[in-house]
Amino acid sequence: MRSCLLLLLAVEATAHADQKAPTSRFTGRVQAATDLTTTALRVGTCVLCVHHGIDKLNRTDGFTSNVVAKSFSFLPGAPKLWTYAAAAAQILGAGFLGIGLFSRPAALSMCGTMVAAVAFHLRNTGSEGFPLGSPPEVKYQYELASMYLLVLLYFTAAGAGPFSVDEKLLGGELAFYERAWARTTGRQAVGGKRA
Repeated sequence: MRSCLLLLLAVEATAHADQKAPTSRFTGRVQAATDLTTTALRVGTCVLCVHHGIDKLNRTDGFTSNVVAKSFSFLPGAPKLWTYAAAAAQILGAGFLGIGLFSRPAALSMCGTMVAAVAFHLRNTGSEGFPLGSPPEVKYQYELASMYLLVLLYFTAAGAGPFSVDEKLLGGELAFYERAWARTTGRQAVGGKRA
């Protein structure tokens, strides 16, 4: 994890040098603050989320029997497989999204685990009077998973932002996918260039 954070810092150090000159000093500062805040949100979310995946690996049997087998028995295959899949999405997804590499698929895979977490909590506790209720445990049981889901949906749609491996090494995540698709299909990428 330390090496991932060092890589992220190295990418961030070169990010401002590559940006075009802003139209005004104020606009440039606001954009820089926005970019740094987006990066902090992305890295912070991943650092906080990775322990959920590690917890699934440390307590595989408990999670499998108390969550997957009871609430998601309709899924095909062995319940333990789904525990490992959720752990992989939360550990690997947090790693990839944290450094900003293949950010959209990483965030989307993590969204899947959070949709399941929200469904699990809603099934067990109901809506608890949302939005104006006063739940017995002071917070809605699905609240944390819902917040993760909303943040991860943002990164699924928007990507990791300018301080990411996607932007610095791949030339932009969507551009990378477009070039890969063009190579795979033998078509030309946008702009008339062969990939």
